[in-house]
Amino acid sequence: MAKANDKWTSGSANSLAFYNMLGPIILNGVNFFTVPIFTRVLGPANFGVVSLYTTWVQLFTILIGLQTSGTIAPSMVHYDEDEEKRYLSSILSLSLLSFGVLTLLAILFIKPLSAFTGFPVQIIVMMLLQSFGAYMIGFGNIFFTYEKKAKLNFVLSVSVTILTIGLSLLLVLLVDKPETNYNGRITGMMLPNLALGVVLLVYFLRRGGSFYDKEYWKFCLPLSLPLIFHGLSQIILAHNAKVMLQQYTGDRVLVGVFSLVLTLTNILNVIYNALNNTWVPFFYDYMKTDDHEAIRRRGQNYLLLFAIICSGFMLLAPEMILLFAGEEYRDGISLVPVLTLAAFFTFLYSFPVNYQFFHRKTTNIAIGTAMAAGMNVVLNVLLIKPLGMMGAALATTAAYLLLFLFHEWIARHKIKGTYPMPFRLYIPVLALVLAAAALSYLLLALAWPRWLFAIALAAWLLGRTLRNRTIF
Repeated sequence: MAKANDKWTSGSANSLAFYNMLGPIILNGVNFFTVPIFTRVLGPANFGVVSLYTTWVQLFTILIGLQTSGTIAPSMVHYDEDEEKRYLSSILSLSLLSFGVLTLLAILFIKPLSAFTGFPVQIIVMMLLQSFGAYMIGFGNIFFTYEKKAKLNFVLSVSVTILTIGLSLLLVLLVDKPETNYNGRITGMMLPNLALGVVLLVYFLRRGGSFYDKEYWKFCLPLSLPLIFHGLSQIILAHNAKVMLQQYTGDRVLVGVFSLVLTLTNILNVIYNALNNTWVPFFYDYMKTDDHEAIRRRGQNYLLLFAIICSGFMLLAPEMILLFAGEEYRDGISLVPVLTLAAFFTFLYSFPVNYQFFHRKTTNIAIGTAMAAGMNVVLNVLLIKPLGMMGAALATTAAYLLLFLFHEWIARHKIKGTYPMPFRLYIPVLALVLAAAALSYLLLALAWPRWLFAIALAAWLLGRTLRNRTIF
């Protein structure tokens, strides 16, 4: 037990947690505080166009990279340091080959692809280039995380965001026609991603010096290919609602409002990813030593931490939307509690998913996400017409709830060993988040009570963290 405590109170562990969280928080903070600029400069319609573009970029990123980055953690367990260098460069060659094939196919079918996506040819070219750069940046982020080089991760992430925001603002303001100024935002996102992606590609290829190794590819592909379907299903889960709102209503303003709420609630996903990046390496250490008591104790603290973050976010959201986006987006306020629940279920399902990754069982991860994505599509078909944006939000939350329950079942009944997180740990924190959602609706027109509740939660959490000297 003492060893477990030392992992979380040592200076190195706290420093790792600090930089893993500080980078995404600063990044999201920069994005968050520039939202009012882009929402006003672009307008709801063009904001919706940019949002749809980023959805396609995320989809292409998964296909281009073949999800080889998902094998970094298992490879670090299997290979020594020198082999790991060669492994990484070898699987990046595999990703580079995939990028070349997909780019060739896109060129051959550029007109049908343009007609299907609704974007002109030059925008599709930028999609492909940004997707390649984004994959390389994500690859670097994962590598630095598991190498516990949090400061490098911090520098990389901050650089991407600052360059992207700065260049986008410059280009948007230089565009003459307001109806097409989304081109400046898209170009401003593409160029920094591509430039930093090329730098990282050269770094990993020179560092490893291996462009093809049959053993490494055989190790990589059985793990990465299921993650492609997992990643594509995640894209459907996260963005299908925007596409279907566009198809069913033809209203770009509606898509823009819904996209704005998704952008704001994505703050929670950014924080969750930062926390998870800190949690997973130590979770693996505890699993290797069968220290299930430490996992339960630290996991309970982790659950409470994120539940309070979600609760406070819901209570503060109405004023944030009006302040940072304006009255044009007021209709999106009612969606926040529902989509916050979706983010909380995403967080909850990470516990059984991390357990499956530890046991190198990625097939069920893909099956679960595909199943939830299918359910999301069906529910959107049923709910968007009668309920509009709220129907899309409810469909999203229901799909993530299903995903959480499916992975809980897999972790507890389909993987050998003892899953260390009792289900009873989830009940109090879920009750807290549901209570905060109810308060958010009941006190929607009363800002001061909501803010007082949020401040009280934050003060209690801060005091608890200082007493324990650790976030977990």
